[in-house]
Amino acid sequence: MLLLAGYAFRLFDPDPVCARDPVTFGWWFAAGAAAMVVITTTGMVITARRDASSVRARGERVSYGEAERARDARRGALLERGILPFLREALAEPGPAAEQPRTARSPSPGRGGRTAGETDRRPE
Repeated sequence: MLLLAGYAFRLFDPDPVCARDPVTFGWWFAAGAAAMVVITTTGMVITARRDASSVRARGERVSYGEAERARDARRGALLERGILPFLREALAEPGPAAEQPRTARSPSPGRGGRTAGETDRRPE
């Protein structure tokens, strides 16, 4: 943004005194960002190589079939222990709680943060 603004100032102003600072700061910022990209990329590559060498040293090997079976087991456990009990409870026969008036769990859009039962009136 600073480079764009600085060069736009240079384009429209024959005396580029006010354009010098944004251009300078823009190039310093670009150089700093490029340095950070190089540093973080180097760190990620070093970490990946170190982790890969430790797996090779332990002799561990995970096959794609084993990983797929583990993924399927995780999905099955999530379905049986998380989603299905929630759905069974939500769809169960209504009990005494069904006679109570239903309130919204979250504010409705367009109501300014009020739930469905609230009004604009202040208590008198």
